[in-house]
Amino acid sequence: MTLAIGIKYPVKQLDRLLKQGSVTPEAIVLASDSRWTYPNGHFKDYGAKLFQLGGDAGAVYAGKSALGELCLTGLRNRLKAQQVPHSSYFQKIAQQTFQEVYKQVSKGICQSERVLYMLLGVCESSGKAELYRFRFDTDFEPEQLAGIQAIGCREPGKIFGKLLEHELNRRVREELSSRRRHQKDLAYLNKLGLKIPIPITPYDIAMTAGYSLNAIIESNVSNLVGGKLQCAVITKEDGFQPLSLAYTTDPTNEGPGFTRATVQQSKLETAIPGLFGCYSLND
Repeated sequence: MTLAIGIKYPVKQLDRLLKQGSVTPEAIVLASDSRWTYPNGHFKDYGAKLFQLGGDAGAVYAGKSALGELCLTGLRNRLKAQQVPHSSYFQKIAQQTFQEVYKQVSKGICQSERVLYMLLGVCESSGKAELYRFRFDTDFEPEQLAGIQAIGCREPGKIFGKLLEHELNRRVREELSSRRRHQKDLAYLNKLGLKIPIPITPYDIAMTAGYSLNAIIESNVSNLVGGKLQCAVITKEDGFQPLSLAYTTDPTNEGPGFTRATVQQSKLETAIPGLFGCYSLND
C-alpha cells in the first residue's frame, strides 16, 4: 500500500493561538513515502506518489499505482484544458475523471488489486485552501476534509497522527508560555489593532510531518511503508512548492552532518513509463 498524508492548515492544535487574536493564511501540506510493494512481497523505494496537478493544486495516492497515476494524469490534463483548476467545479471534475478512468482501466486488473484512495489539495488565489478525499469504494464521491488526514496503511497512519499531534501540542504550549511572559507587549500590540502571526507556519507543519513520517519509515513499523519522503506545501503566495527535507541526530553538527529525508526528484519513477513526474508540469 503506502502511507500518504494530507493536512489542511491551520490545524485544530492552533485554535488556542487563533482565539488569542492571531492570524494565519490557509494552506495545504501533502506528503508520502516512496515504496511500491508488489504482490510477491518484493518492493521498490523510488515510486512517485505525490503529483502536481496545477500551479497550486496537488495530490497523493495510495493503492494500485497504475490506477492512481492514470487517474491523476487524466485530471491534470482536464484541468489544464479547462484552465480552471480552482473553480467551484473542481471536485466534480475530479470525480467524473476518476470514475471514467477507473472504470476503463480497472477492467484489466485483478479485483483484489483495484484499491485506490487519493487526497487532493488546492489553494485558490483568494487564499482559501481545500482538502478532498476520493475513494474507489464510494465511486469517488468527494469528501471535504480538515485537519490531519492519512490514507493507505491504517496502523502507521494512526501512529503518524499521534506523533504529529504530540509535537504540535508541544510547540503550542511553548508559544503560549512565551506569550504569557510578554503579556504587556502583546496587549500593547492588540491595542494598536495589530494581529500577531502564528509562528508555526505551513512550512513548519510540513517539516514536522516529514519528521514524523520519517520516524515511521525508519522504525519499520510496516514493511509496506518505506523509502524516502515526498513532500509539498500549497499556499496562495508560493503555489505548489515541493520541499527538500533533511535531518540530523547530532545537534552540535559535529557528527556526520545532515541526512536527506526526501527522495531526489531525478530518482523518482512512475509505474507507467512516459507519465508525468512527481513535480514537473513541463514533461
